[in-house]
Amino acid sequence: MVQDILNEAVEKYQKFKKIEQDFDDSQKKQLKNQIAVDIETYEKRMFKKIK
Repeated sequence: MVQDILNEAVEKYQKFKKIEQDFDDSQKKQLKNQIAVDIETYEKRMFKKIK
């Protein structure tokens, strides 16, 4: 009885941790993409060819 409750709690915790890890990975990927876009925009603005 108690073991079943503990097993269920562990399963739910592991699911939560996986969701949390997936979210963190998604956020990191999104941040990397945004940084790349920001750097590209910065370079375009700062290093325009002067006519």
